[in-house]
Amino acid sequence: YRYLASVRGILEGARPCVPPKPMDPVPRAPISVLVLGWAMVGISYLLYHNVGILPRSAAILLAAAAWDRCFPEPPLSLHPVVLAGTTISLATKQWIPESVFAMDRPFVGFFAGLCFLIGTLGIFVSGAYVFVSSCRWAEEAAIVVPIFFLNRMLAFAFWVLEVALFKTTFSLQLLSTIALQMARFLERSQLKEARAQLSWLCSRDPTHLNSEELAGGTL
Repeated sequence: YRYLASVRGILEGARPCVPPKPMDPVPRAPISVLVLGWAMVGISYLLYHNVGILPRSAAILLAAAAWDRCFPEPPLSLHPVVLAGTTISLATKQWIPESVFAMDRPFVGFFAGLCFLIGTLGIFVSGAYVFVSSCRWAEEAAIVVPIFFLNRMLAFAFWVLEVALFKTTFSLQLLSTIALQMARFLERSQLKEARAQLSWLCSRDPTHLNSEELAGGTL
């Protein structure tokens, strides 16, 4: 029980990894939380690679969940989801004429949107596939390195890169923090702060949104 209480205390210490206002810079995580996070990632790898009781996909999911709980979010400039959103925003504002989506030509707008969706998915899914395939190839190639400890470390490092990419597809801790902070803003009728947070979250114009619409936009 004492050890479980210690682990629970360390996990609770992960919460300062996300600031009270998510728009603020992310503070450094406590050392104990980082150590626990890396330990859980390492255990996930061992359960897959050495023990063999977990399939690769389950081990990656387990490691990504530990990553989300114990580590801060990656920089926005390197986040694949942010890059995808920026690309879509630039394409719709600068490269695609507004006349394509005119209300009097719904078929043209639907066809253009469908082509844009397929093209965007194709680009980013292909990029993710190439990245994952490269990591798996490098992981397998590292096993043949004659130095035992070095080949294990290289294989683990390339596996961690695959975990990191998968982790960017969800951010449960960050989104939970945003929802709780939005609730606090709305309870205190701080609509200005709530609108600023929603704008940061989804790049939506919240100028004329009321409390219910702000809550719905966050969800």
